[in-house]
Amino acid sequence: MPLIIAAAVLSLRPKAMDRDESSTRQMLEADEQVSPPQEQRESTKTRRDGATLLAVLLIAATLSTYLQVISFPFLVLDDNQQIVQNEAVHHWSALPSYFTHDVWESGSAGARYYRPFLHVWLLVNYKLFGLHPMPWHAALLLLYALCVILFWRLLLSAGIEQTTAFFTSLLFALHPVHVESVAWLTGGVDVLLGVFVFGGLLAYFKWSKSGRWGWLALAGILALAAMWTKETGVALPVLMILHSLFFAPDLRENLQRRMMTWVGAVVPVAIYALSRANALHTSPQQSWANVASTAPMLSSFFLRQALWPVRLAGWYDLEIVRGWPVSAFWIPCVAGMISVAIILIGLKRRNLAAYFGAFWWITLAPSLAGVRVFLQNDIAHDRYNYLAVAAVCFLVVSGLKFIPRLPVAIPRVLLLVLALLLAVVTVRQVKTWHSNEALYRRALEVSPLSIRPRNLLVGELLKKGQPREALQLARSTVELAPQEWESNFVLGVTLLQNGQMFASEGSLRKCIQLNPKVAVPYIVLANVLRVTDPEQALAVLRSAPPDVDDPGLIAALSGEIQRARGGMSR
Repeated sequence: MPLIIAAAVLSLRPKAMDRDESSTRQMLEADEQVSPPQEQRESTKTRRDGATLLAVLLIAATLSTYLQVISFPFLVLDDNQQIVQNEAVHHWSALPSYFTHDVWESGSAGARYYRPFLHVWLLVNYKLFGLHPMPWHAALLLLYALCVILFWRLLLSAGIEQTTAFFTSLLFALHPVHVESVAWLTGGVDVLLGVFVFGGLLAYFKWSKSGRWGWLALAGILALAAMWTKETGVALPVLMILHSLFFAPDLRENLQRRMMTWVGAVVPVAIYALSRANALHTSPQQSWANVASTAPMLSSFFLRQALWPVRLAGWYDLEIVRGWPVSAFWIPCVAGMISVAIILIGLKRRNLAAYFGAFWWITLAPSLAGVRVFLQNDIAHDRYNYLAVAAVCFLVVSGLKFIPRLPVAIPRVLLLVLALLLAVVTVRQVKTWHSNEALYRRALEVSPLSIRPRNLLVGELLKKGQPREALQLARSTVELAPQEWESNFVLGVTLLQNGQMFASEGSLRKCIQLNPKVAVPYIVLANVLRVTDPEQALAVLRSAPPDVDDPGLIAALSGEIQRARGGMSR
């Protein structure tokens, strides 16, 4: 907290920090004509020292707010599967497969996440740190600090004055919506994405000013890296093209350079599209009509979380919007269309606020379209808001300057108070990620109707030797979602742990009926039956369809039971 206060006090100085970049540049050019060389060097050194101090304060505020994550373990939530138990990220020889499979190495059937660079990041961490979680968390935290600095630098490069750029970056660094991506190792994919997107946009801004081809090449390389990190990375080439159309001063008269910008943006997209199409085919979970009807509700939800981030959790009990209700569709839809119209008008006037309004929509759009392939419990997560919240921070900081009849220092004082409040909320939110049970209980506190954390908490209670509490929670979950196969499976396992084998069999059979393509329920049910009725156990395994998700497990257990029967007959 003292670091944030020091940073704000520094920004309160009534110097030329409130001038925009163009006016500052004009002032410096005038100084060059009248000031002795010694004074010019001293002025340049003062500016550089001030920028360095601001960068140090940003880094220190970021690290101190999140420092407690260093002691966190690997979480059951994907960390064990993606890091601890995943041999693909333990060996360099597996690296080529990252570009030919989805992140779960499931081939093309039902795959939806294509993120080669996430596995590259995990592989590098494993080779450096093994399976010791502390250095993993430290590396991710340092990566987040780098992301914050890159965001600050691109704001300055875009022509935003120093105070606005600093406070925007500070609010971005301290925003609680980022906790999921910083405290959860597998969720760190968004931090890596942010490094590539902000770094690529910074390189593009330098290209648009200098015309040096190296900057354009770097922007294109980082755009490809961003898309190979996460699907949201496609926002970077779109933002490059948008800026070249409305803002880049030299490109407005130079058609050749504008075309080169487009080539530098489109070529990485083409390479990504080809590699992704070759690696996987995604099975849709929702119709496009459901995507369209749900998108307005989700966009308003993400905006609300960015502006009022006080009830955050790993899951939310939001559901697909079916039909076209007034409150869930038409009101946010009309508001969204009005905002898009205002953004288009602002872009024509070359207003940077309009560009960041477009930034919000463009970085959020892949998550809204992702409803097409997301499972029900995955349609809304804080991490989907990771990049978009940068635009909200800029618009909030910029908007305070237009409050009438306020002394110059008042907006900065308000921003200081806001930064402190965000830091407090973030520190408290980070604590909810220190263990699996704390994470699941927080989700139930915020979203008591969310099914996924309920099922995960049941498993955690069984591990801790609390089967009765687990059974009570599992039964209440099935009452909430009687047609959810996973809830029935969890109830079946919990009943088995409580010694209720007959009731367990009924839940497992219902689970198989609801989703016959999942192998695990067949395995558990067959193991329940094999002791008393091995023939019935084999019948259960034979009932699995050919397209079950893991036929190898089915075949292995079937052979084991048959061999055991053969031994008993002898």
